[in-house]
Amino acid sequence: MASVAVRSQSRTGASGARRPSRRAPSKRHTSAFSALPCNSNALVHCQLALLSEGHGEIAEAAAHYTEALRVDAKMADAARRLSGLIARGGPPANVPFNPLGLKAALDHDFCNRDQVAEATIYYLAQRAPLADALAAGRRDGWLAAARQQCRKGAGPLLRDELLQKALRDTVIRHPDLERLLTALRHVLLVETPPEAFEDRALLAFASSLANQCWFNEYVWPVSAEERAYLDAHPVDVAALLAGQPAQGVRFILNALYAAPGEILDPASTVSRIKPQIVRDFAKQFCDEAVEQAGCPQPCRASVLSTIRSHNGSPSSIRSIRIRAGGALVRRCGRESGKSTSAAISRQIGWRSWDGRSKF
Repeated sequence: MASVAVRSQSRTGASGARRPSRRAPSKRHTSAFSALPCNSNALVHCQLALLSEGHGEIAEAAAHYTEALRVDAKMADAARRLSGLIARGGPPANVPFNPLGLKAALDHDFCNRDQVAEATIYYLAQRAPLADALAAGRRDGWLAAARQQCRKGAGPLLRDELLQKALRDTVIRHPDLERLLTALRHVLLVETPPEAFEDRALLAFASSLANQCWFNEYVWPVSAEERAYLDAHPVDVAALLAGQPAQGVRFILNALYAAPGEILDPASTVSRIKPQIVRDFAKQFCDEAVEQAGCPQPCRASVLSTIRSHNGSPSSIRSIRIRAGGALVRRCGRESGKSTSAAISRQIGWRSWDGRSKF
């Protein structure tokens, strides 16, 4: 009887009041918060994520952080904690991420967006439509898989806004996805008729892919057929700046293979370029070129020193981002003897979530 009393007291405490459970909150505990106001709901998800993380339930914590960001896309603390969670080994493959939350996390500067993007690509690669496209590429060949995606305009994969966001914001380091994207680049340039780009979704994907090629400094191989096509279809810059949509499409396709600065003078007035998607891409390039030209020499020297002494830690990446924009990092990366920010990322040696070296 005494032992029973001791066990009972250990559950209830000396005062008789029942102690709170140490178990992490389950999904049924979150249902009561669904009717709370927007900001309160985001805070609730963040608090539940902290509790879950503290009890070792990493998948549930990561899911709650993305739910918090879905509700409040500006919640920097959730984005920072999510990237920290991923950096410490990453969540397992079955995390029910909220895609809108991942997309919001990629907009935050004070978190390691490269690792969030890495998690995003991993998440997308386990699910349709990207998982199906990768499987088709391994089975039938990458060009065949790419043609399937472009057969009737932009397919579901090319319309995926989260994938486009990742392409625009970070260097892709998933080998099979790189093979698929290289094949898609070929199909868009050589095999897709110009009128197909009247599909806004297809042009938006081409613009996102051009951003990716710009970020990775055009490391993907170029075939003789692609080179011949580019030589035969140069951009008429005067017509582009005058607002001819056909030249706008050609500019995006050429930007899949060459830096925009090799096609367009950064000092050009781009306000008349059409379509709007192409104008936005051109404006982004011109703005970054102005940022590079206007950055004071001490700032450039500081970034250059950071890259040269980079020790592979996420804090160093954040330091680079805080000191200057991505354009300056790319420029200084060349001067320092390191090819790109992609090369810096590869030095980090991030682990995959099964413990192997990441690509």
